[in-house]
Amino acid sequence: MADIRDKDVFASLYRDYLKDLAPYNRVIKTLTEDQISGQIDEYFCNKDYDIRSVMNNSGEIIGFCIIGMHEKAHPLATYHIAEMYVKREFRRKGYGFDTAIEFIRNNHGIYTFDVLEDNIIAHLFWKQVFKSAGGEMIAPLPEIRDNLPPGKSYAYVA
Repeated sequence: MADIRDKDVFASLYRDYLKDLAPYNRVIKTLTEDQISGQIDEYFCNKDYDIRSVMNNSGEIIGFCIIGMHEKAHPLATYHIAEMYVKREFRRKGYGFDTAIEFIRNNHGIYTFDVLEDNIIAHLFWKQVFKSAGGEMIAPLPEIRDNLPPGKSYAYVA
């Protein structure tokens, strides 16, 4: 796992990520190109975010994990996992799982993250990641969930 330094590589992956999420979230379908570019700039240029690559065995970048802190994170959180994506053809092969586990095991703390409520696969993925990393997943925290936009759940992991 390494930082993604090439903005074009990240932008291409991020656009693929949004296409994958569109069935779960109506808002994503309505994003304009300017809004998408703004999100890419926010993640890529903001020093509060760390964009980690997900790589396959050949060293090809096949996804990303965006880690940082932002206004939605729990006040006690050490890290917030903002987004995670692996290209469809590389899913269920352990690349995303290994990337997440490596980061969590090397960076102890309290993690928060958002998961779309209908994305059952993501819920199961993160539950297994934190269990394997020796953590505990508690979701959602009502005091945080009540302040989130509709359609999102919130998980708090220690």
